Amino acid sequence: MTLTQQEEALLEEALRPYGIPMETCRPVRFLAGDVLVRQGFLGEYLYLIVVGTAQVRYYTRDGKFLAMRQSSASGIIGDLELALGIREFQNSVTAETDLLCLAIPYRTLEVLFLTDVRFSNKIAQIMAKRELEAVKGRAAALGTGEQRLCAYLLEETSGGVFREPLTHTAAVLGLSYRHLLRILKELQGEGLLSKGPDGYHILRREALAARM
Repeated sequence: MTLTQQEEALLEEALRPYGIPMETCRPVRFLAGDVLVRQGFLGEYLYLIVVGTAQVRYYTRDGKFLAMRQSSASGIIGDLELALGIREFQNSVTAETDLLCLAIPYRTLEVLFLTDVRFSNKIAQIMAKRELEAVKGRAAALGTGEQRLCAYLLEETSGGVFREPLTHTAAVLGLSYRHLLRILKELQGEGLLSKGPDGYHILRREALAARM
């Protein structure tokens, strides 16, 4: 696969905190919508996302899914399986944007996890941070749909603009798409948001925070 000098530098930088040798990895690209791993399937590689964002979902037996989280740059896909010592993926992961990743052989990471304290500590930190986010998410879920949306808007806004896909937002917040649109329309009507071609512009952050 052909890489630019900038991409090569990004790959090396992404690996540095983990102490993983570059020669053991393989750069791969995924297009938006591609599935990186499927729940219930066995895998030989785990993935380190270097550029882009992926959506992690857990599917029930009847085909419904729960949007667990987003994985962005420096997120490892498969850290849970690595820590548990299993090869069967517990979630499905789909590229939300085009991705540049490093495919890392499971066996390489398995050895590092058992022998390299720096690496195992890094994985533990990632999992602890994820658990903390999950606890916050469960606590936020106790609020109303409007409260959950206001909190999510403030958390995920970049440069004053909320650009997340609304289908993803509805899934994360446990709202129907129609209910989400109704709340957004109400917030616009009250002058807290304005809708533009690039997303929803936050006009009154303090007012949104007060609605959480």
